[in-house]
Amino acid sequence: MDIPNQPGTVLEDMTFNNVQDLQFGLNFVYNTYSKLGEINFNAVFTDNVKNGNSSAGQNRELYNHLLMSTTSMTDGGTIGSITMWGSRYATINYVNRVLDAYKNMTIEDPAEQQKAKIIAGQLYGIRAMCHLDLIRYYAKTYTPSTNPNSGVPIMDFVPDSYLYDAERSSVADVYAFIDKDLDKAESLLVNQTLDKRYFSATAAKGIHARMYLLEKKYDSARIAAQEVLAAIPMAAPADYPKIFTDETNAGVVFELRKSEGSVAPANLFYFTSFRGSDAYVEMSNELFNTLQSNDIRRSVLLSVSNSTVEGVNDPDNILAIGKYPGSGTGELVNDVKVIRSAEMQLIIAESWARENNVGQAENAINTLRTKRGLSTVSLSSQQDALLEVLKQRRLELAYEGFRFIDLKRFRDVTNTGITRNSIDCASYHSVNCSLSGNDHRWVLPIPQAEINGNSKMTQNDGY
Repeated sequence: MDIPNQPGTVLEDMTFNNVQDLQFGLNFVYNTYSKLGEINFNAVFTDNVKNGNSSAGQNRELYNHLLMSTTSMTDGGTIGSITMWGSRYATINYVNRVLDAYKNMTIEDPAEQQKAKIIAGQLYGIRAMCHLDLIRYYAKTYTPSTNPNSGVPIMDFVPDSYLYDAERSSVADVYAFIDKDLDKAESLLVNQTLDKRYFSATAAKGIHARMYLLEKKYDSARIAAQEVLAAIPMAAPADYPKIFTDETNAGVVFELRKSEGSVAPANLFYFTSFRGSDAYVEMSNELFNTLQSNDIRRSVLLSVSNSTVEGVNDPDNILAIGKYPGSGTGELVNDVKVIRSAEMQLIIAESWARENNVGQAENAINTLRTKRGLSTVSLSSQQDALLEVLKQRRLELAYEGFRFIDLKRFRDVTNTGITRNSIDCASYHSVNCSLSGNDHRWVLPIPQAEINGNSKMTQNDGY
Protein backbone atom coordinates (compact mmCIF):
# COMPACT_ATOMS: atom_id res chain seq x y z
CA MET A 1 0.00 0.00 0.00
CA ASP A 2 1.42 3.37 -1.02
CA ILE A 3 1.49 5.94 1.75
CA PRO A 4 0.93 9.47 0.39
CA ASN A 5 3.37 12.18 1.43
CA GLN A 6 1.83 14.80 3.65
CA PRO A 7 2.12 18.48 2.66
CA GLY A 8 5.37 19.94 3.91
CA THR A 9 7.24 16.63 3.88
CA VAL A 10 10.93 17.09 3.11
CA LEU A 11 11.86 14.38 0.61
CA GLU A 12 15.30 12.90 -0.07
CA ASP A 13 15.87 14.84 -3.30
CA MET A 14 15.21 18.06 -1.40
CA THR A 15 17.55 17.15 1.48
CA PHE A 16 20.69 15.89 -0.26
CA ASN A 17 21.85 18.00 -3.16
CA ASN A 18 25.62 18.06 -2.74
CA VAL A 19 28.52 16.59 -0.79
CA GLN A 20 28.12 19.12 2.00
CA ASP A 21 24.57 17.81 2.53
CA LEU A 22 25.99 14.29 2.75
CA GLN A 23 28.40 15.51 5.43
CA PHE A 24 25.51 17.01 7.38
CA GLY A 25 23.75 13.67 7.13
CA LEU A 26 26.85 11.84 8.39
CA ASN A 27 27.15 14.26 11.31
CA PHE A 28 23.58 13.46 12.27
CA VAL A 29 24.35 9.73 12.11
CA TYR A 30 27.21 10.21 14.57
CA ASN A 31 24.89 12.13 16.88
CA THR A 32 22.45 9.21 17.00
CA TYR A 33 25.02 6.57 17.96
CA SER A 34 25.24 6.39 21.76
CA LYS A 35 27.27 4.09 24.01
CA LEU A 36 25.87 5.34 27.31
CA GLY A 37 23.07 2.82 27.73
CA GLU A 38 25.52 0.05 26.89
CA ILE A 39 28.04 1.33 29.46
CA ASN A 40 25.31 1.51 32.10
CA PHE A 41 23.97 -1.97 31.41
CA ASN A 42 27.38 -3.65 31.39
CA ALA A 43 28.34 -2.02 34.69
CA VAL A 44 25.12 -2.40 36.67
CA PHE A 45 23.82 -5.76 35.47
CA THR A 46 27.13 -7.49 36.27
CA ASP A 47 29.58 -7.01 39.17
CA ASN A 48 31.44 -3.75 38.62
CA VAL A 49 29.28 -1.42 40.74
CA LYS A 50 27.52 -1.13 44.07
CA ASN A 51 24.87 1.26 45.32
CA GLY A 52 26.17 4.79 45.83
CA ASN A 53 25.94 6.71 49.08
CA SER A 54 23.52 9.22 47.51
CA SER A 55 21.36 6.65 45.78
CA ALA A 56 17.61 6.87 45.83
CA GLY A 57 17.25 3.40 44.36
CA GLN A 58 18.49 4.11 40.84
CA ASN A 59 19.26 0.94 38.84
CA ARG A 60 17.83 -1.42 41.49
CA GLU A 61 15.71 -3.36 39.01
CA LEU A 62 18.59 -3.74 36.60
CA TYR A 63 20.93 -4.78 39.41
CA ASN A 64 18.38 -7.42 40.39
CA HIS A 65 18.53 -8.82 36.84
CA LEU A 66 14.94 -7.89 36.09
CA LEU A 67 14.71 -8.01 32.31
CA MET A 68 11.32 -7.83 30.66
CA SER A 69 10.47 -7.22 27.04
CA THR A 70 8.18 -4.34 28.03
CA THR A 71 10.73 -2.10 29.77
CA SER A 72 13.60 0.00 28.50
CA MET A 73 15.97 -2.04 30.65
CA THR A 74 15.64 -4.84 28.10
CA ASP A 75 17.44 -2.70 25.56
CA GLY A 76 20.82 -2.59 27.23
CA GLY A 77 20.18 0.10 29.81
CA THR A 78 18.85 3.55 29.11
CA ILE A 79 19.56 7.25 29.21
CA GLY A 80 16.19 8.90 28.79
CA SER A 81 14.49 7.10 25.93
CA ILE A 82 17.68 5.87 24.22
CA THR A 83 17.71 2.08 24.07
CA MET A 84 19.92 -0.48 22.39
CA TRP A 85 17.49 -2.08 19.94
CA GLY A 86 15.69 1.10 19.00
CA SER A 87 18.75 3.35 18.88
CA ARG A 88 20.85 0.97 16.79
CA TYR A 89 18.13 0.45 14.20
CA ALA A 90 17.44 4.19 14.16
CA THR A 91 21.12 4.83 13.42
CA ILE A 92 21.06 2.14 10.73
CA ASN A 93 17.99 3.78 9.18
CA TYR A 94 19.71 7.17 9.02
CA VAL A 95 22.83 5.54 7.54
CA ASN A 96 20.76 3.92 4.82
CA ARG A 97 19.07 7.19 3.94
CA VAL A 98 22.37 9.01 3.50
CA LEU A 99 23.85 6.07 1.57
CA ASP A 100 20.84 6.09 -0.77
CA ALA A 101 21.46 9.76 -1.44
CA TYR A 102 25.16 9.07 -2.06
CA LYS A 103 24.40 6.30 -4.54
CA ASN A 104 21.88 8.45 -6.43
CA MET A 105 23.99 11.61 -6.51
CA THR A 106 25.92 12.63 -9.62
CA ILE A 107 29.19 14.29 -8.65
CA GLU A 108 31.43 15.59 -11.42
CA ASP A 109 34.31 17.17 -9.52
CA PRO A 110 37.02 14.57 -8.61
CA ALA A 111 37.81 16.26 -5.30
CA GLU A 112 34.14 16.20 -4.32
CA GLN A 113 33.90 12.58 -5.45
CA GLN A 114 36.71 11.71 -3.05
CA LYS A 115 35.00 13.55 -0.17
CA ALA A 116 31.80 11.64 -0.90
CA LYS A 117 33.65 8.30 -0.87
CA ILE A 118 35.14 9.10 2.53
CA ILE A 119 31.68 9.91 3.84
CA ALA A 120 30.28 6.68 2.39
CA GLY A 121 33.12 4.65 3.91
CA GLN A 122 32.26 5.93 7.37
CA LEU A 123 28.58 5.13 6.82
CA TYR A 124 29.32 1.54 5.83
CA GLY A 125 31.53 1.13 8.89
CA ILE A 126 28.94 2.53 11.28
CA ARG A 127 26.24 0.31 9.81
CA ALA A 128 28.44 -2.74 10.32
CA MET A 129 29.24 -1.71 13.89
CA CYS A 130 25.53 -1.29 14.70
CA HIS A 131 24.67 -4.74 13.37
CA LEU A 132 27.49 -6.29 15.41
CA ASP A 133 26.21 -4.51 18.53
CA LEU A 134 22.80 -6.05 17.95
CA ILE A 135 24.28 -9.52 17.45
CA ARG A 136 26.19 -9.26 20.73
CA TYR A 137 23.02 -8.66 22.77
CA TYR A 138 20.11 -10.19 20.86
CA ALA A 139 21.44 -13.11 18.81
CA LYS A 140 20.60 -16.56 20.16
CA THR A 141 24.15 -17.76 19.55
CA TYR A 142 27.52 -16.36 18.53
CA THR A 143 28.29 -19.48 16.52
CA PRO A 144 27.67 -18.81 12.80
CA SER A 145 24.34 -20.63 12.83
CA THR A 146 22.30 -20.93 9.64
CA ASN A 147 19.05 -21.02 11.64
CA PRO A 148 17.03 -18.23 9.98
CA ASN A 149 15.83 -16.89 13.35
CA SER A 150 19.11 -17.03 15.25
CA GLY A 151 20.32 -13.51 14.49
CA VAL A 152 18.82 -10.07 13.99
CA PRO A 153 17.24 -8.35 10.98
CA ILE A 154 19.70 -7.13 8.36
CA MET A 155 18.71 -3.65 7.26
CA ASP A 156 20.60 -2.36 4.22
CA PHE A 157 17.76 -0.35 2.70
CA VAL A 158 15.09 2.18 3.64
CA PRO A 159 11.66 0.49 3.78
CA ASP A 160 9.13 2.11 1.47
CA SER A 161 6.45 1.87 4.14
CA TYR A 162 6.22 1.99 7.91
CA LEU A 163 4.20 -1.22 7.56
CA TYR A 164 7.32 -3.18 6.57
CA ASP A 165 7.94 -6.21 8.79
CA ALA A 166 11.59 -7.21 9.16
CA GLU A 167 12.56 -10.85 9.66
CA ARG A 168 15.44 -12.10 11.78
CA SER A 169 18.35 -13.29 9.67
CA SER A 170 20.67 -16.12 10.57
CA VAL A 171 23.79 -15.28 12.54
CA ALA A 172 25.89 -16.55 9.63
CA ASP A 173 24.16 -14.16 7.24
CA VAL A 174 24.57 -11.20 9.60
CA TYR A 175 28.29 -11.93 9.97
CA ALA A 176 28.62 -12.11 6.18
CA PHE A 177 26.81 -8.78 5.84
CA ILE A 178 28.99 -7.11 8.47
CA ASP A 179 32.09 -8.51 6.80
CA LYS A 180 31.03 -7.05 3.45
CA ASP A 181 30.25 -3.63 4.94
CA LEU A 182 33.57 -3.50 6.77
CA ASP A 183 35.47 -4.47 3.62
CA LYS A 184 33.63 -1.68 1.78
CA ALA A 185 34.49 0.79 4.54
CA GLU A 186 38.16 -0.15 4.47
CA SER A 187 38.37 0.12 0.67
CA LEU A 188 36.84 3.60 0.68
CA LEU A 189 38.83 4.86 3.68
CA VAL A 190 42.24 3.29 3.04
CA ASN A 191 45.13 5.77 3.30
CA GLN A 192 42.76 8.47 4.58
CA THR A 193 43.82 10.29 7.75
CA LEU A 194 40.75 11.07 9.83
CA ASP A 195 40.24 12.57 13.24
CA LYS A 196 39.69 9.77 15.76
CA ARG A 197 36.15 11.03 16.26
CA TYR A 198 35.39 9.67 12.80
CA PHE A 199 35.18 6.04 11.76
CA SER A 200 38.39 5.13 9.91
CA ALA A 201 39.81 2.17 8.02
CA THR A 202 41.64 1.27 11.24
CA ALA A 203 38.35 1.37 13.16
CA ALA A 204 36.91 -1.03 10.57
CA LYS A 205 39.79 -3.43 11.31
CA GLY A 206 39.00 -3.12 15.03
CA ILE A 207 35.35 -4.05 14.49
CA HIS A 208 36.51 -6.90 12.27
CA ALA A 209 38.71 -8.16 15.11
CA ARG A 210 35.75 -8.11 17.50
CA MET A 211 33.56 -10.01 15.07
CA TYR A 212 36.18 -12.64 14.28
CA LEU A 213 36.58 -13.26 18.02
CA LEU A 214 32.83 -13.95 18.31
CA GLU A 215 32.99 -16.22 15.29
CA LYS A 216 35.94 -18.10 16.82
CA LYS A 217 38.08 -17.21 13.83
CA TYR A 218 41.04 -16.64 16.10
CA ASP A 219 43.75 -16.31 13.48
CA SER A 220 41.73 -13.69 11.60
CA ALA A 221 40.95 -11.84 14.84
CA ARG A 222 44.63 -11.75 15.72
CA ILE A 223 45.71 -10.49 12.30
CA ALA A 224 43.10 -7.70 12.33
CA ALA A 225 44.05 -6.67 15.87
CA GLN A 226 47.76 -6.66 15.00
CA GLU A 227 47.06 -4.36 12.04
CA VAL A 228 45.23 -1.96 14.35
CA LEU A 229 48.14 -1.95 16.81
CA ALA A 230 50.61 -1.35 14.00
CA ALA A 231 48.68 1.79 13.09
CA ILE A 232 47.81 2.93 16.63
CA PRO A 233 50.02 1.54 19.42
CA MET A 234 48.89 1.38 23.03
CA ALA A 235 49.34 4.53 25.07
CA ALA A 236 52.55 4.92 27.06
CA PRO A 237 52.15 4.70 30.85
CA ALA A 238 52.46 8.48 31.27
CA ASP A 239 49.73 9.07 28.68
CA TYR A 240 47.25 6.47 29.88
CA PRO A 241 45.52 8.61 32.58
CA LYS A 242 45.21 11.49 30.11
CA ILE A 243 43.09 9.42 27.72
CA PHE A 244 40.05 9.78 29.93
CA THR A 245 40.48 13.50 30.55
CA ASP A 246 40.71 13.98 26.76
CA GLU A 247 44.18 15.50 27.08
CA THR A 248 45.40 12.89 24.62
CA ASN A 249 43.88 10.30 22.32
CA ALA A 250 46.96 8.07 22.42
CA GLY A 251 45.88 4.47 21.95
CA VAL A 252 42.38 5.53 20.90
CA VAL A 253 41.12 4.14 17.61
CA PHE A 254 37.61 5.63 17.58
CA GLU A 255 35.74 7.83 20.04
CA LEU A 256 32.47 9.73 20.15
CA ARG A 257 32.57 13.49 20.62
CA LYS A 258 30.69 14.92 23.58
CA SER A 259 29.94 18.62 23.98
CA GLU A 260 29.10 20.77 26.96
CA GLY A 261 25.46 20.34 27.89
CA SER A 262 25.19 16.84 26.41
CA VAL A 263 24.53 13.72 28.44
CA ALA A 264 27.97 12.54 29.55
CA PRO A 265 29.34 9.19 30.78
CA ALA A 266 29.76 10.45 34.35
CA ASN A 267 26.02 11.20 34.47
CA LEU A 268 25.62 7.42 34.69
CA PHE A 269 27.17 7.56 38.16
CA TYR A 270 26.70 11.07 39.55
CA PHE A 271 23.89 13.57 39.97
CA THR A 272 26.23 16.57 39.64
CA SER A 273 29.95 17.19 39.89
CA PHE A 274 30.25 16.69 43.66
CA ARG A 275 31.78 13.29 43.23
CA GLY A 276 32.35 11.63 46.58
CA SER A 277 29.09 12.76 48.14
CA ASP A 278 26.94 12.76 45.03
CA ALA A 279 27.29 9.25 43.59
CA TYR A 280 24.26 7.06 43.08
CA VAL A 281 26.53 4.35 41.65
CA GLU A 282 30.00 3.48 42.95
CA MET A 283 32.73 1.01 42.06
CA SER A 284 32.10 -2.42 43.52
CA ASN A 285 34.32 -3.66 46.33
CA GLU A 286 34.99 -6.71 44.17
CA LEU A 287 36.47 -4.64 41.34
CA PHE A 288 38.36 -2.42 43.79
CA ASN A 289 39.90 -5.50 45.46
CA THR A 290 41.26 -6.59 42.06
CA LEU A 291 43.21 -3.36 41.54
CA GLN A 292 46.82 -3.49 42.69
CA SER A 293 48.29 -0.33 44.19
CA ASN A 294 50.92 -0.04 41.44
CA ASP A 295 48.41 -0.51 38.61
CA ILE A 296 48.08 2.87 36.88
CA ARG A 297 44.46 1.99 36.07
CA ARG A 298 43.65 2.27 39.78
CA SER A 299 43.86 6.05 39.82
CA VAL A 300 41.81 6.21 36.61
CA LEU A 301 39.02 3.88 37.66
CA LEU A 302 38.84 5.26 41.21
CA SER A 303 38.46 8.91 42.07
CA VAL A 304 40.93 8.65 44.94
CA SER A 305 40.33 12.12 46.37
CA ASN A 306 36.59 11.49 46.58
CA SER A 307 36.79 7.95 48.00
CA THR A 308 37.02 6.67 51.55
CA VAL A 309 38.25 3.15 52.20
CA GLU A 310 37.34 1.98 55.71
CA GLY A 311 38.51 -1.59 55.19
CA VAL A 312 38.36 -4.62 52.94
CA ASN A 313 34.73 -5.06 51.83
CA ASP A 314 33.57 -2.58 54.45
CA PRO A 315 29.94 -1.56 53.87
CA ASP A 316 30.94 2.06 54.56
CA ASN A 317 33.53 2.19 51.79
CA ILE A 318 32.92 5.07 49.40
CA LEU A 319 34.44 4.07 46.05
CA ALA A 320 33.86 6.95 43.66
CA ILE A 321 34.23 6.10 39.97
CA GLY A 322 36.82 8.32 38.31
CA LYS A 323 37.11 7.13 34.72
CA TYR A 324 35.19 10.07 33.26
CA PRO A 325 36.39 13.05 35.33
CA GLY A 326 35.54 15.76 32.84
CA SER A 327 37.68 17.70 30.42
CA GLY A 328 38.34 21.15 29.08
CA THR A 329 34.98 20.92 27.36
CA GLY A 330 33.08 20.90 30.66
CA GLU A 331 32.53 19.28 34.03
CA LEU A 332 31.89 15.52 33.70
CA VAL A 333 32.02 15.88 29.88
CA ASN A 334 34.29 13.40 28.11
CA ASP A 335 34.54 11.84 24.69
CA VAL A 336 33.34 8.23 24.82
CA LYS A 337 35.95 5.69 23.83
CA VAL A 338 34.50 3.13 21.40
CA ILE A 339 37.65 1.26 20.27
CA ARG A 340 41.06 1.37 21.96
CA SER A 341 44.27 -0.37 20.98
CA ALA A 342 44.48 -2.00 24.43
CA GLU A 343 41.36 -3.98 23.52
CA MET A 344 43.17 -5.18 20.41
CA GLN A 345 46.12 -6.31 22.54
CA LEU A 346 43.71 -8.34 24.64
CA ILE A 347 42.11 -9.82 21.52
CA ILE A 348 45.57 -10.98 20.45
CA ALA A 349 46.16 -12.51 23.88
CA GLU A 350 42.78 -14.25 23.88
CA SER A 351 43.19 -15.57 20.35
CA TRP A 352 46.48 -17.24 21.34
CA ALA A 353 44.95 -18.60 24.53
CA ARG A 354 41.90 -19.99 22.71
CA GLU A 355 44.30 -21.82 20.39
CA ASN A 356 46.14 -23.13 23.47
CA ASN A 357 49.35 -21.32 22.62
CA VAL A 358 50.02 -20.38 26.24
CA GLY A 359 53.48 -18.95 25.60
CA GLN A 360 52.27 -16.43 23.01
CA ALA A 361 49.24 -15.59 25.17
CA GLU A 362 51.56 -14.93 28.11
CA ASN A 363 53.72 -12.62 25.99
CA ALA A 364 50.70 -10.65 24.81
CA ILE A 365 49.28 -10.33 28.32
CA ASN A 366 52.61 -9.24 29.76
CA THR A 367 52.95 -6.56 27.10
CA LEU A 368 49.76 -4.99 28.44
CA ARG A 369 50.64 -5.57 32.09
CA THR A 370 53.98 -3.81 31.63
CA LYS A 371 52.22 -0.81 30.06
CA ARG A 372 50.02 -0.62 33.15
CA GLY A 373 52.83 -0.74 35.70
CA LEU A 374 52.44 -4.39 36.67
CA SER A 375 55.02 -7.14 36.86
CA THR A 376 54.90 -9.96 34.35
CA VAL A 377 53.10 -13.22 35.06
CA SER A 378 53.90 -16.83 34.23
CA LEU A 379 51.00 -18.89 32.94
CA SER A 380 51.02 -22.66 33.08
CA SER A 381 47.84 -23.64 31.26
CA GLN A 382 45.22 -22.55 28.77
CA GLN A 383 42.79 -22.05 31.67
CA ASP A 384 45.25 -19.74 33.44
CA ALA A 385 45.78 -17.74 30.27
CA LEU A 386 42.08 -17.28 29.58
CA LEU A 387 41.30 -16.29 33.17
CA GLU A 388 44.10 -13.72 33.06
CA VAL A 389 42.68 -12.33 29.81
CA LEU A 390 39.26 -12.02 31.44
CA LYS A 391 40.78 -10.30 34.47
CA GLN A 392 42.73 -7.83 32.34
CA ARG A 393 39.69 -7.10 30.19
CA ARG A 394 37.79 -6.25 33.37
CA LEU A 395 40.48 -3.85 34.59
CA GLU A 396 41.29 -2.31 31.23
CA LEU A 397 37.77 -1.90 29.87
CA ALA A 398 35.74 -1.24 33.02
CA TYR A 399 32.89 1.25 32.43
CA GLU A 400 33.41 1.14 28.68
CA GLY A 401 30.58 -1.30 27.89
CA PHE A 402 32.25 -4.74 27.83
CA ARG A 403 31.73 -6.61 31.12
CA PHE A 404 28.39 -8.32 30.38
CA ILE A 405 29.55 -9.45 26.95
CA ASP A 406 32.87 -10.68 28.37
CA LEU A 407 31.25 -12.71 31.15
CA LYS A 408 28.86 -14.11 28.58
CA ARG A 409 31.67 -15.14 26.23
CA PHE A 410 33.82 -16.65 29.00
CA ARG A 411 31.17 -18.89 30.51
CA ASP A 412 32.90 -21.85 28.86
CA VAL A 413 36.02 -20.98 30.86
CA THR A 414 34.57 -19.95 34.22
CA ASN A 415 31.69 -22.48 34.24
CA THR A 416 29.60 -19.77 35.86
CA GLY A 417 27.89 -16.50 35.10
CA ILE A 418 27.75 -13.55 37.49
CA THR A 419 28.74 -13.98 41.14
CA ARG A 420 28.78 -10.77 43.14
CA ASN A 421 30.56 -9.83 46.34
CA SER A 422 28.02 -10.20 49.15
CA ILE A 423 28.71 -6.69 50.52
CA ASP A 424 28.18 -5.16 47.09
CA CYS A 425 25.00 -7.11 46.66
CA ALA A 426 23.70 -6.04 50.07
CA SER A 427 24.19 -2.39 49.14
CA TYR A 428 21.24 -2.73 46.75
CA HIS A 429 19.29 -4.99 49.14
CA SER A 430 19.45 -7.34 46.19
CA VAL A 431 17.85 -10.76 46.12
CA ASN A 432 19.83 -11.72 43.03
CA CYS A 433 23.53 -11.87 43.86
CA SER A 434 24.30 -14.21 40.99
CA LEU A 435 23.19 -15.22 37.52
CA SER A 436 23.85 -18.77 36.43
CA GLY A 437 25.78 -19.47 33.29
CA ASN A 438 22.82 -21.10 31.56
CA ASP A 439 20.25 -18.42 32.41
CA HIS A 440 18.15 -17.17 29.49
CA ARG A 441 18.98 -13.54 30.34
CA TRP A 442 22.38 -13.78 28.70
CA VAL A 443 20.38 -13.08 25.54
CA LEU A 444 18.31 -9.92 25.83
CA PRO A 445 14.62 -9.92 24.92
CA ILE A 446 13.37 -8.34 21.74
CA PRO A 447 11.33 -5.28 22.85
CA GLN A 448 7.64 -6.08 23.09
CA ALA A 449 6.82 -3.07 20.93
CA GLU A 450 8.78 -4.74 18.12
CA ILE A 451 6.97 -8.03 18.66
CA ASN A 452 3.58 -6.28 18.66
CA GLY A 453 4.27 -4.23 15.56
CA ASN A 454 6.16 -6.81 13.49
CA SER A 455 4.30 -9.96 12.53
CA LYS A 456 7.51 -11.68 11.38
CA MET A 457 9.56 -11.05 14.55
CA THR A 458 10.20 -13.92 16.96
CA GLN A 459 11.03 -13.48 20.65
CA ASN A 460 14.11 -14.89 22.32
CA ASP A 461 13.66 -17.87 24.61
CA GLY A 462 12.49 -17.30 28.18
CA TYR A 463 10.62 -14.04 27.68
